[in-house]
Amino acid sequence: MSDPTCTRSESTKALEAKLLAAQSSLGGVGRRGENKHQKYAYTTIDAMVHACRGALIGAGLVLRRQRQWVDGERLHAVWRLSDPESGEFEELHGCCPIVGREPDKAHNSTDSELAKYLLRGLLLVPR
Repeated sequence: MSDPTCTRSESTKALEAKLLAAQSSLGGVGRRGENKHQKYAYTTIDAMVHACRGALIGAGLVLRRQRQWVDGERLHAVWRLSDPESGEFEELHGCCPIVGREPDKAHNSTDSELAKYLLRGLLLVPR
C-alpha cells in the first residue's frame, strides 16, 4: 500500500494557533534511557509521550492514532490531530521499517519509534 491520502479540515487556523502554543510550551525531553550494550543514552517513548501529552492537552489539542498497518516490512500509521473546540483537524501519516528481534518485539519497538518521531516532528522537540 502506498502513502494514504491524509485529509484535513477546510480551515486549520485555530488548530495551527493551538499547535503553536503547544510547541512554545515544550522544552527538550531528556535522554533518560540507556543502551548498556552499545553505551549510549536515548529518549524513551514514555518520556516523550509524557512531555508531549502535557503540551497537547495544555493547548487544548487531541492526538490519536486512527489506523495502523504493515506493508511488507514497514509499519504505517495515520494519526489525527484535532481541536475539539473548533472542529478543525489534520491527519498525519508516519512510516518506519520494522527491524529487530522476534516479530512481536520488533513490531512493538517500531510502533514506539514511529510515535516518538511523530511527536518530535509535530511539536519540534529539541534533542
